[in-house]
Amino acid sequence: MVPSLLPMMILTSCMIKLNITTAFASVLHPVTKRIYHLSKNGTYALLVGFLCGFPMGAKVICELYSQNKLSKDEANALLPICNNIGPVFMLTFGLKSFVANQIYIILLLFYAIPLIYAFLLFRKRRFSQPEQHTIKKLPFCVALDESISEGASGILSLGGYLMFFSILILLPREFMPLPKPIMSLLTCFLEITNGLSYAPKLPPYILLALLQFGGICCLFQTGKYTSKTDLSFKNYLLHKIILTVITLLFFFVLYVFVSDVCFVSQF
Repeated sequence: MVPSLLPMMILTSCMIKLNITTAFASVLHPVTKRIYHLSKNGTYALLVGFLCGFPMGAKVICELYSQNKLSKDEANALLPICNNIGPVFMLTFGLKSFVANQIYIILLLFYAIPLIYAFLLFRKRRFSQPEQHTIKKLPFCVALDESISEGASGILSLGGYLMFFSILILLPREFMPLPKPIMSLLTCFLEITNGLSYAPKLPPYILLALLQFGGICCLFQTGKYTSKTDLSFKNYLLHKIILTVITLLFFFVLYVFVSDVCFVSQF
């Protein structure tokens, strides 16, 4: 977690403090503005959230909102869309039980679900703009120092969550003699990273739905950042549950009717 997540925490925070997020998002913004009606900072949050995964989407959105660079309605709307399992994690761990030549198809479909869901939600919306304010320009050394301190604190906190839930998932296995499929479902629901070691015992559509949800541990990680703002965690949870159900139904239909295309005997 430290070598993969900490550099991104430092980099994204530093970019926000140096006010260069809009420049980074400029290339994609004409597309996201037309399709999703996003601001440039909203586009930046969308990029980071999809590329970096949990909990970077929540961190960046809350940080942009706290610095008045993202309006409240846009931040609330983006939070459940951008805060996903990252593609590197998906390719390395999440989809390892799938046949290699089908992985990229499933990955594309997996990320298409929140993007299409966002389009349906945002197509008639016009997000408000944050209030005008004087932009505080920090020297690079100050921005970097603050970003490193915040990143180190964030990593320590997230590591604590992972450690706690990694221990918690041991309890059902030791004290609750449940059937293996139920145990697999429970462990993935609590903490997806360690739970994936039991994933082959789950049907693929359930596994993909759990990956969309992210696990209770990821909810706590997200809540860590939303609790420092007045953004709605209930709204985030509601839309995350809806996305989970949509993912479950979508991949269930594929599994039943076109299993030869998307799912094969790895399960």
